[in-house]
Amino acid sequence: MTTESPSHSSLLRLVFWRAAASTTEIVLRNREQLLSATPYLVMLAGGLLAYAIGYHVGLAAFGPNP
Repeated sequence: MTTESPSHSSLLRLVFWRAAASTTEIVLRNREQLLSATPYLVMLAGGLLAYAIGYHVGLAAFGPNP
């Protein structure tokens, strides 16, 4: 028979849900600023994606640097 005791996974689950709740609270509190920053974040993500694609195309075409 096993006894019920707090396990490591339940502690991790509690920490995860507390972090998720606090992140959600921050997002909801600052949603106007986040919405105004969205175009810049999309532009940044597009630039990073273009860099990653170019990097991998360069590796495929020319191989790694010696």
